[in-house]
Amino acid sequence: MLSGAHIYIVQPGNLPTDPFVGFLEQQTQAHCHVLNIEQLMENEHPKHSVPSLTLVDGQNNDTYQPLHIYNISRNQSDLFAFFNISADSEIEQMAAELDIQGLFYTGIQPENLTKGIHAIFNGELWLPRKILSEQLRKTKTPYTNTPGYKQNHDVLTSREVEILNLIATGAKNSDIARNLCLSVHTIKTHIYHIYKKLDVSNRMQAVNWASQNL
Repeated sequence: MLSGAHIYIVQPGNLPTDPFVGFLEQQTQAHCHVLNIEQLMENEHPKHSVPSLTLVDGQNNDTYQPLHIYNISRNQSDLFAFFNISADSEIEQMAAELDIQGLFYTGIQPENLTKGIHAIFNGELWLPRKILSEQLRKTKTPYTNTPGYKQNHDVLTSREVEILNLIATGAKNSDIARNLCLSVHTIKTHIYHIYKKLDVSNRMQAVNWASQNL
């Protein structure tokens, strides 16, 4: 049981029903806090002596809001997971590139949800096999022997390399989104992670890095 732990349930639209929250509290013995996005933006999670988990509902077809929640809350909790995620959605496609510990699909059995939450609090990842495989693949990408590569940089994913190459052509975010059939917000999130991994602050610096390393 997770007595003393805290779970922050965030939903872009309507808040989860009491039975759902009550079920989680009963099965985990954790303190469950229900927030909407406005409440999340107004209040930072207080620091606790035990890890806390932000659990974001992705049932809305609009990918922007769950990813926006991720961006504003990922530094507030020790652990982060999405639930109610559709297979082959943009969030699923991006999961290997995000700093998350869990992803639960729509229709998951309640007992498997609580099993996964317990695993996350125990330091495990609760992610689909294909996402774990992608994470493993990118850690093995042989950029470290490339001239000019800095050893402390994270390895770019294949999607990030694709976007960086498009940036180098002068393409705007809207052009990249249209080319890759993704939303503009998703492209912005990818670019944010590219900048962070390369320790750059603008497109020109990123393009300069690409010209030397890709």
